[in-house]
Amino acid sequence: MGWEKGFGGSEKEYNFDQFKAEVGQILKLGNKGNFEYLINGGIFSNAEDISLVDYRHFNGNQTRIGFGSYVGKFNLMPYYNFSTNDNYAEFHAEHDFQGWALGKLPFINKLNFNLVLGAHLLTTAERNPYTEYSVGLDNIGFGKYRFLRLDYVVSEINGQRDGAFIFGLKF
Repeated sequence: MGWEKGFGGSEKEYNFDQFKAEVGQILKLGNKGNFEYLINGGIFSNAEDISLVDYRHFNGNQTRIGFGSYVGKFNLMPYYNFSTNDNYAEFHAEHDFQGWALGKLPFINKLNFNLVLGAHLLTTAERNPYTEYSVGLDNIGFGKYRFLRLDYVVSEINGQRDGAFIFGLKF
């Protein structure tokens, strides 16, 4: 939980309050893999005319390259299209099956790839919800060098869908 206060600026309209909260967890489900989630949200007060710098900006990506865990990130969202100075809520979830699903398929199990499913949602007071869903393969590589991940991500806003492959790197 947190509180951010903008004050002391030369312009009175730059003074604002933002109350925010975040909760996240990684659940280890034994041989079924790991489930990770992150939920956060915030409420702005007296923020109608604040500077764009003080808006809440979300972790978008337009490079088609991902790094680390995708929980807390939007893989296809344009960088500043959803920035807000109003109420917002985010939800991110990802399940890494760690061989449980693909390990049961003959010949595929020899590759040691992991199936990863993800879902992401952003809602703000002034825009329709933005959603992303992904399905991917993790643990791609050879021998000890398995630092690649490949996901297909579908985003949806205002009934319009977009899809792309995201190439992930883990170090």
